[in-house]
Amino acid sequence: MSRTTAIYLRTTKRDFADLAYQRTALHDYAGALVYGSQVTYEDYGYPVTDPERPAFTLLEQDIRDGKVARVLAMSLYSLGRNTEEVAKWARFLLDHGTEVITMDMPKGGLANV
Repeated sequence: MSRTTAIYLRTTKRDFADLAYQRTALHDYAGALVYGSQVTYEDYGYPVTDPERPAFTLLEQDIRDGKVARVLAMSLYSLGRNTEEVAKWARFLLDHGTEVITMDMPKGGLANV
């Protein structure tokens, strides 16, 4: 099974411009790095603290199912609100052989978490 690149977008505010900016920036970045297939997960209007974010929940399941090779996001704050949450999620990704790349951090920057 070929694993895909997951592009995760999230905005708390109902701001179409912000979501469009994230979508363009992350797809351009994925294209520049020549990542093959991409799947976009979008949580629109959900705070990072909401445990019921539908796209994030689906993303976690797809990672568990071995479908995702890497996750691209604008910021670590798209994934968790504090260091403990981000570290827990980073450990989850590493345990499933999935890398995380954010626009505010160099490629592979969570390898040592």
